[in-house]
Amino acid sequence: MDKKIATTLSYLFHPLLMPSLSFLIVLFLADASLALSFNEKTRVLILIFLGTFIFPALSLLLIYASSLSQNLKIDSRFEKLFPFVMVTIFYTMVTYTFVEKQGVSNLLNSMIIGITFTVAFSTMLSIFYNISIHVSGIFGVLGILFAINIFTDSHNLLYPILALIIVGGSLASARLSLQHNDPKEIFLSGVMAFSVCFLSVYILV
Repeated sequence: MDKKIATTLSYLFHPLLMPSLSFLIVLFLADASLALSFNEKTRVLILIFLGTFIFPALSLLLIYASSLSQNLKIDSRFEKLFPFVMVTIFYTMVTYTFVEKQGVSNLLNSMIIGITFTVAFSTMLSIFYNISIHVSGIFGVLGILFAINIFTDSHNLLYPILALIIVGGSLASARLSLQHNDPKEIFLSGVMAFSVCFLSVYILV
């Protein structure tokens, strides 16, 4: 794969955007019997976007700007651990707020719980492996959609699932092309994220 295309894919499907993408698809495309108005769905999506993308991204940028890390390219596995921990803390806070304070539905609660567990497992695995958070992100979304598709009769998720399978394969190829991960790391990242998110939704709903 051309390196410019690979880099563009990595930016377009940034892992911090994956929670928002999963909620966008489920809230507005899935026939999951969510008794929410359009305005309520929009508020939920805004909360998820702020808590899982805007606030963590701004915090990490501030960390980089304050010279705790020398640049945006993190080469050392242990240097990568600190941002992982920061994002895990943010996602845990969002999950607590979402589940305890909002209490929208079991389905949406299970989604954010699965996403947070995926981030936590990625953080732990990053101590030993060079985890691909891009692959984890997209396959986590797939795990959520596959689980929802099992207990709903709607076919609305067919096209999003097919599209994300293509994107997931392209992202995996991109990470390999850029030599950021090897095949074993790609496989481990994808299987872990898919399994955690799938089981979280399948068991908790």
